[in-house]
Amino acid sequence: MFTGILPGAGGSIANILAYDQAKKTSKHPEKFGTGTPEGIIAPESSNNAVEGGALTTLMALGIPGDVTAAVMLGALLIHDVVPSPSFITGEPVLSYSIFLAFFGATFMMLGLQSVMLRVFVLVTRIRMYMLAALILGLCGIGVFAINNVEFDLWTLLWFGILGFLMRHFGFPLAPMILGVVLGNIAELNLARCIAISTDLTLFVTRPWSLFFLIVAIFSAAFPVYQNASGKKIWTLFYLPAACFCVATPLIMMDGMARPTLAALVVAFGIYTLWRPAQTGWALDPEVVTDVEVSEG
Repeated sequence: MFTGILPGAGGSIANILAYDQAKKTSKHPEKFGTGTPEGIIAPESSNNAVEGGALTTLMALGIPGDVTAAVMLGALLIHDVVPSPSFITGEPVLSYSIFLAFFGATFMMLGLQSVMLRVFVLVTRIRMYMLAALILGLCGIGVFAINNVEFDLWTLLWFGILGFLMRHFGFPLAPMILGVVLGNIAELNLARCIAISTDLTLFVTRPWSLFFLIVAIFSAAFPVYQNASGKKIWTLFYLPAACFCVATPLIMMDGMARPTLAALVVAFGIYTLWRPAQTGWALDPEVVTDVEVSEG
């Protein structure tokens, strides 16, 4: 839902983020990519959850969060209805009708999938070369239809070969896809920030910017923490450090809600620091034993 609130992000980014986080927190990450239920449920759940956030920004600010919200915005504009902060109070019948339709669509989708699931599964019985040919054909049509330029088809071919080589040599495709999707958005907004002010210290002195930088740093370090969890003494300080660092920009924010949330985060960090201190900073004996056996 948080990803859906971000303008222009949409379900594609939410799917990649959900899949990546599910893989990082899974006890068996090596099974991802083989059809494990965890890897299927996470992105599909995020695909549905993102619509709530996208609808929020559409109705409150008139900014579509994804493709579905953009289509809805176009339909509203055709009927001379402009979403804005006063949309709900100015068009109560229409706004609450959208809420009810969104609520009812969830149960309709659940019922449809429950009844038609056996039919949908039959798609997996189609031979791979037939399915791949159909998908590649649709990709080619879609890429060419955007700009009607032949060069885009060659770009599709070369990046397809690059993706195949990355898959063959074990490179994760999700970060590259996420970079392609977010690259233009990140570059555009970075240019806007620099145009407003050339002071780069604003990225660490402004609370929200500092918050996302801290989250990004600890997210990047999470795979290392996951592999060393229960084996190295420094992993006992990872979660408390993350709580204390994340609480810092929250305390810098105005109002009472976010500083109060920061206090709760700090309290949780102290608890996660106090608990291993009670055991003398002992590591998980089962994990240490497994490591010693594997090394032996």
